[in-house]
Amino acid sequence: MSPNALLGPPPVTTTEVGLSCYTAAVARYLSQAYVDPAGRIARSIRLAVRVLPGDLLAFSHHRHDLADLGNGTRLIWRHAPVTAVGDRLAAELARAGQVIVVGHTGALPWSPASIEDSAPHFLLVNRHDRDRWWVVDDFAALLPSGRQEPFAGWVDTRTLLAAMTPPRTLGPEHHLRTAYALGVPTAPPPGRPLWLAARPAAPEPAAGHSGWHTEPLAVLDLLADFFAGLDAAGRRARFVEDLWAAAQHHTYRCSYLLDRVDLSPGQRRTVAAARGAWEALPMALRFAADSAARGRPRPALVAASFAPLRRAEHDLITVLTAHGWHRSGDVLAGSEPREKRAA
Repeated sequence: MSPNALLGPPPVTTTEVGLSCYTAAVARYLSQAYVDPAGRIARSIRLAVRVLPGDLLAFSHHRHDLADLGNGTRLIWRHAPVTAVGDRLAAELARAGQVIVVGHTGALPWSPASIEDSAPHFLLVNRHDRDRWWVVDDFAALLPSGRQEPFAGWVDTRTLLAAMTPPRTLGPEHHLRTAYALGVPTAPPPGRPLWLAARPAAPEPAAGHSGWHTEPLAVLDLLADFFAGLDAAGRRARFVEDLWAAAQHHTYRCSYLLDRVDLSPGQRRTVAAARGAWEALPMALRFAADSAARGRPRPALVAASFAPLRRAEHDLITVLTAHGWHRSGDVLAGSEPREKRAA
């Protein structure tokens, strides 16, 4: 059998779709810690951006510390040489019953990504049987490289370790995404297989506002200016994927509000308009980035793409505030009300 052969049943459709790959895996992990993990995710969503030297942006998508499991434990980074990873993961599964591993899309048999475009990708592993591992990937999206569907099935150890081995092509944007995947900044070591494991630990200190833009409309204005500078060099185009992730998260938040919160008819229209504006943004930015790569930058298109979103977010703030979902000036690792844990 090929080392990339799937050893279990065919892929199945799972429940937590509509999120980025990072947050979808975290949401499933949190289902053992919180009664309403979808609500915890939805309430955490906001967009903070920090401008870094070298035309880099850091994105933080969550106001709550998603690493906090609510019982004195939190998800922290673990790493090991490839030769030791299997034993360490087996021990974690025996202890906690599940573990989030960092795979890379170019090495996942069910991903349409090429080796050259490989990127970090969170996977949940929750079973182990000798030389095979049960992997759950709730992520689903239409990507530039093709359609990726959710997956759940057995993979052999060789395939899992190949997926967890970081490729040399990872750029600084990939490391930033991983570092801020849980909202609060972390510092996973580069170049080694990584996973997240629950351990007793004190909360991470709040990062504060130094250098971070957190007000929703100011963030959108900053991003509109940044992406207006898309050019043939492509340095800024790499962050279109971060905007796509933000759009996924905000669309998810709007869907949760529409499905689970008692909104007035006017509030429903406001939330639906915001969801539509977020859904439209990534495609417009990808078109602008592709055009810029061909030597035809389109700053006017970028401005026109952000304008309706800014209006929609301005109106949405009133709805979020009315339901206790908006707090001005959230820090990156602030406190939040404790939610009831799952039994």
